[in-house]
Formats: sequence, structure tokens, C-alpha cells
Amino acid sequence: MNNTRTIPELVGSLIKKYKSKLLLQRRDGWSWKQITWLDFDSEVKNMASFLLSLGFKSGDSALVISSNSNECFISELAVYSLGGRIIPFSDYNTFLEYNEAVCSAKPKFIFAQNDEFIKEIKNNKKLVKHAKRIFIFDDSKLGDNEKVVPYKAAIKFGQIKKKELTDKLKNISEQIGPEQKALTIYTKNGDDVQGNDFDHKKIVELLSGAHDRLKFISSEDQSYCYLLSSNLFEKLINILAISLGIRIIIAEDMNCFYEDILEAKPTILIESKAGIEQVYSKLNGNNLKDMLGCSVRYLITDEQPAGDIKDAFKKANISIIAISQFANPN
Repeated sequence: MNNTRTIPELVGSLIKKYKSKLLLQRRDGWSWKQITWLDFDSEVKNMASFLLSLGFKSGDSALVISSNSNECFISELAVYSLGGRIIPFSDYNTFLEYNEAVCSAKPKFIFAQNDEFIKEIKNNKKLVKHAKRIFIFDDSKLGDNEKVVPYKAAIKFGQIKKKELTDKLKNISEQIGPEQKALTIYTKNGDDVQGNDFDHKKIVELLSGAHDRLKFISSEDQSYCYLLSSNLFEKLINILAISLGIRIIIAEDMNCFYEDILEAKPTILIESKAGIEQVYSKLNGNNLKDMLGCSVRYLITDEQPAGDIKDAFKKANISIIAISQFANPN
């Protein structure tokens, strides 16, 4: 990663390296759909092509109101590939605390997890005033609203647009500079709202430092997560995971998290400190190793958990690796 300057450069180098190897698995009914690096790259470019065809330009912002998901991850990488900036929130109520600051940033596109968030967004006249389109990740029935686009439709139309935009996508990606803003994490100190900006250079530096600590992880390892928040850790950790060349699974929701992990049998669990506390609260005397599918060897988190939780992971022979530089957005 030493010669990498931007997120698109990093992802592009990984695509060239791993090509047809398996990257992502996602639940598809009773089975698992397997997605290669090339398939993943194609979906990112489909979304980027659709955004570009709608007028998204380098320097534009996209608001994302969603928990962690495959669709969210792919959409964010598409925005990065166009030189755009992501402004993330995990849910609409959290976003409302920063409504004025975000509206002043005039996000050109909005990505939302579900119909519940869409209804709230459409009633926020100040927010939608400058938004060209609102994308929804789940399969909710939307009715007639030209401004709201289902994720699957965006990917489908983007695939058509990509045929004529391939060279333009490549040129835009190559022109992104390391000092260009990629991510803004909003925080509060009392009533004072602060937007913490991260350019491509800073993000790559953070990823590189964490990557060097995890060189012992093999490309045969598989990570598993469901991240509820949208802090710096949650926004960077899956980029870090793919930089390690490992396979990743992102659970669809918290119920699926506990069900699918038994079948997926990951070797790496990725969770924030808050997420780990929630997992621990579900133990109820059960064996932690069994609850996590019996194969987990490493927990990658943002902060070391409390003593009793740490002891439970130690007893289960699971090593805890805290990426502390991802914990603080400052």
C-alpha cells in the first residue's frame, strides 16, 4: 500500500491482483451468492456510471443514511471513484442532530437504507431541495416517485451507461488527488457541531498503518460483520478488510447476524466496541465460541472491550485486535 495515494487507486490495484478470486459472499435465500473481485468491480462501476450520467461531478457530496450493508459499501466506493465525498449516518434520527450542517453542504445524491428513512427524507424540504436523486437500498415498493431510485435499478441502468462511459470513469478516477476530500464524519461537543474531514491521503495512511499490523492474516481468512453505526471505524474497516485480500460477509441485519454466522463460520469477526457489548449481552450462559460459529480466531474492533468481555474472548481463544486509530475521528 506504500505507493497508493487514493481509495480508487487502492481498489484498482486489488482488482488487478485478485481478479476472479472470491471476495464477497451474501445470503441469497437458502444459499450463498459468491461474488468475485471482478464482479464486485463491475457493480461499483455500474453505480458510478449511473451517478455520472445523472451529473455527479468530482467534489460533489453524497449523504448516506444506512447501517452497514453490501449495497452501502458498493455505493460509497462508487462515490469515491468519482472524486466525491461521503457524509454518513447510521439512521435518520442521528442525522437530524446534524440536519442544518449537512443541508448547508448541499449533497447532490442521497442513499437511504429503507422506506422508513425515505419517508422522513422526502418530508425534509431543505435536504431534498438540492438532491437530484434518492437511492434506496432495500426492495420497498415506492410507488410513483421519479426522484427515488431502487438500488437494483441503478445498477441495471448503470450497466447500460457503463458501455459508453468506461474511458471517462477511468480518467476521472486517475485525476483524483490525495488531498481531495473523501469523507466527513460529523460529531458534537455540547451544542457545537463539527465536521471532521478526511482526504484520500489521510484515509490511505490510516489504512496502511492498520494493514501493517494485520499482515499475519491470510487470504484464506474470512471476515464477518454487521456494523450499526457510521463512525470512522465502520466506514474504513471493510476497505481495510479487502486490502488484506480476504473474503468478506456483511450480515443483512442483526437477526441474520446470529443465524448466518453459524453457517458462514468466519475466522475474523469485525465489530465495534458497542457491537461487541451487544453480542456479549446475548450470551445468556452460552458458549461464546459456539455462538460465533466455532471458527473465529480474531476480533478486529475499534477499542478494547471491558474486562469481563475481554476475558470471555480470551477463554474462547479469540485474539482481540483494536485498531485505535480508527476510533477517534479527530
